[in-house]
Amino acid sequence: MKKIYSASTGSDGKPYVEGPGNGTGYHHGLLWPEMRLSSAEDAVAAAKIANEAYQMGYLQAQFEVRVALGIKG
Repeated sequence: MKKIYSASTGSDGKPYVEGPGNGTGYHHGLLWPEMRLSSAEDAVAAAKIANEAYQMGYLQAQFEVRVALGIKG
């Protein structure tokens, strides 16, 4: 599965997780300063966690669609 979150540095010079969602954009440090991280290493770790959570949610959604269609498994 494609990784949609990555570590980056924002317009405020602070590391953050880039990807879809509030607070995860280049200029979002102004509106969501709590979404900025203290180090680049923390941003890399947070991006890994976000990608894992996204993948698990995606797999759960696939399962639920299969169940709704009567295609279990």
